[in-house]
Amino acid sequence: MNKILHIFLLSSCTFFITDAYSQKWTTSLYSQAHFPQKEYKDTYAKTGVGFGIDAMNTPAEDGLFSIGGEFGVLFLRNTRRRVDLYNLGWGNTHQLIVSNSIMNMGAKVRINLIRDQEKPVRLFIEGKLGTNAFIRSVELQQLITGETDANASRTKWALYGGPGAGIAVALGENRKVFVFAQAAYLWGSTTTYYSHPRINENDKPEFTANRSSTDMILAQLGFTFNLDS
Repeated sequence: MNKILHIFLLSSCTFFITDAYSQKWTTSLYSQAHFPQKEYKDTYAKTGVGFGIDAMNTPAEDGLFSIGGEFGVLFLRNTRRRVDLYNLGWGNTHQLIVSNSIMNMGAKVRINLIRDQEKPVRLFIEGKLGTNAFIRSVELQQLITGETDANASRTKWALYGGPGAGIAVALGENRKVFVFAQAAYLWGSTTTYYSHPRINENDKPEFTANRSSTDMILAQLGFTFNLDS
């Protein structure tokens, strides 16, 4: 069974590598921002900014469809706050370091509305499907020595999916580099995520648990690179 599996994986990789040379590949590097919607906005209306990368494959030279995947990170409100914990001793001053982020990764299918490779402007619509990881961490650190007395972290996952649209404009006549902008409305599944960190009665950091859907608008701006030789 293991030998059959190895042969299958090797054959698949060989086919993929060989077939990739006859297809069109692009990759994009971009900045991104998310804007919570509906219940998510009512519960935790914090805009996140970050960066991402994607890779897209168009099976035909002037193909109508492209498929690919994306990976990105959004940084929300990261703060440092001074706290005095008198029951740990007189003058024992700490800082509460809070980090909030969202890691998004998923697949997407693109419909190329302008397929003529000689045109400098490209219009497209997309469908996205993936998952968001809501990551929260807090650290209680001594202000003078920098030593960590306590820390806590929470990660929760939610599925997302939805439509998007964008435009890309070529930089130069060789059509190798494009600047692009796009936006997508993503419906997010219901999950528990954490906010408003505080120190409890035992001098340990903890979070407030929130539960809602995670709908958002995701905007991206960056550069697309044509990987064809």
